[in-house]
Amino acid sequence: MKSTGKQEAFVFVHGYNTRFESAARQAGQLAFDLEIDRDFAGLPMLYSWPSQGTLEAYLLDYDISLAATQAFNHFLDLLKDSAGLSRIHIIAHSMGNWLVANALRERSLRGGTERLLEQLVLAAPDIPADGFRERFLKTLPQLARRVTLYVSDNDKALRASARFRTGIPRAGLLDGGLMSISEPRYDVVDATLLPADFLDHSYYATNHSMLADIYCLLHGSPADGRPLIVAAGVNWSYTPPSVLKDLKAAACGASQEQPEARLVPPIQSPLAPPASGQPLLWLTGVITVIVAVAGAFFIVRRRQRMS
Repeated sequence: MKSTGKQEAFVFVHGYNTRFESAARQAGQLAFDLEIDRDFAGLPMLYSWPSQGTLEAYLLDYDISLAATQAFNHFLDLLKDSAGLSRIHIIAHSMGNWLVANALRERSLRGGTERLLEQLVLAAPDIPADGFRERFLKTLPQLARRVTLYVSDNDKALRASARFRTGIPRAGLLDGGLMSISEPRYDVVDATLLPADFLDHSYYATNHSMLADIYCLLHGSPADGRPLIVAAGVNWSYTPPSVLKDLKAAACGASQEQPEARLVPPIQSPLAPPASGQPLLWLTGVITVIVAVAGAFFIVRRRQRMS
């Protein structure tokens, strides 16, 4: 890493039911779509915690992700101290948010008040909404230049998670009330209007407008300078699809550190049919989400019968 001369890193942290090979593909696809190597001169990286990679291991994965917080903090120390990186962005998905949020809170509790991260992106966080407000709302913005939650009321996977946990709202849904909270260096973006995959759980990586907004966010553009979102109370929401179709190459708003506006790159959707010779990732994704829905439905029904 030192030999590259790069000072910036993008770290992807995957969610539940994700084996290493799948996590690596997701990280690589995100890095490609967000032009991490070209436009950010950064190192694309994956932090893979030991998910069991099975539908029935949901609760075990939740415990494992929490147990991985110490190792994740050690990983961050290596990036900052040993590799000398000065700018680190994290995109966490689903249960990966539980790992990241707890790791950063642990750092804060032991006196780590230094701003460690640039952009912390929490996509579809599978975290109890009340727990997020109590444990992480004040802590996370202290360790990052900006914390951004992407939420969607259409997220079927998080709705299944909430039912599985006897109705406890998740932070990635609107039910939790996080859209009404205003905090310094903290934004919530409602992505309910965006079309996504069958489960509406991987919208952060499968929708062009979502990728475009994250691209601007990683460049340091404030929420009011990102053209694809509009104010929704104290937070933000995507503009209607009829408007978004005319904003495919909108300029990112300038930040104080990067005054020059940049253009959103032409993004290749991960679900688009691949070019000849590339793996059929889109087909694998469709099959995976169908199996995931069936598995979640089976688990919920079985728990209902047992109770």
